[in-house]
Amino acid sequence: MLFCFFKNDINNIKFKDDFDWDLYTIHYKAELEQMKSENLSIINVSDYSFFDNKLICNIKNGLVLHTNHHVLYETILKLNPKNVIEFGCGGGDHLKNINTLDKNIELNAFDRSTNQLDLLNERHPGLKANIKIQNITEKFHQHEKYDISYSQAVIMHIKEGHLQALENMFNTADKQV
Repeated sequence: MLFCFFKNDINNIKFKDDFDWDLYTIHYKAELEQMKSENLSIINVSDYSFFDNKLICNIKNGLVLHTNHHVLYETILKLNPKNVIEFGCGGGDHLKNINTLDKNIELNAFDRSTNQLDLLNERHPGLKANIKIQNITEKFHQHEKYDISYSQAVIMHIKEGHLQALENMFNTADKQV
């Protein structure tokens, strides 16, 4: 492999995922700490409202949601699902924010890491959501369907099994991915 690397023979090098998923929570906690100074991670009821198919920021001075998160939540609210499933829920901020925006949406999620789910429970104790340990890069043997399946910045970091993860997302989605 080293010989291939030095020859720039990139086609013969097998790359791993971007992260060691067993250790990812350490990295993720550092990212969350850095993001505190850049964007709002967890919203309060009065921070945003949904009107006329638009997610409206009510924050006059202070941090706001990252644009990707704003678009994700606005899209989900526009689609008006009964339930959603998040692939790679991490610390649970998206689930919490969706619940803050619309308490009627049933929340479901997968993550492969018990460390990540421990972080979710630490950050959002009492969050009402159906959360399972599941490696999304392995073929699912379940038949539950959800109105929307989504992932935020997870699939892009998977190099081994990303196509299976996408297949699983499409197979669990009853309406939209």
